[in-house]
Amino acid sequence: MSHRRVKMTYNSFSSGRVKEYIVEPYRLAYGQGGLYLFAFVPEYVQMRTFAVERIRTFTMLEEHFSPVETLSDKPFAPSVFRA
Repeated sequence: MSHRRVKMTYNSFSSGRVKEYIVEPYRLAYGQGGLYLFAFVPEYVQMRTFAVERIRTFTMLEEHFSPVETLSDKPFAPSVFRA
């Protein structure tokens, strides 16, 4: 799409807190009964998987990014799901 960064607040399962992130969205995928956002988090210099139902706010920024990650053909290849 337009490769725009996004500012979002997210209810983190692992910490139980609401955190704010600036992310570079790469893919939305459906799996395990939910919708997931795969995004690069510049602050952590890594790809992260976010459950869409845990996103509280989502604002597109004017900042653009150039994709640097190559995603697998399998959307959940690098992810580990928690039951």
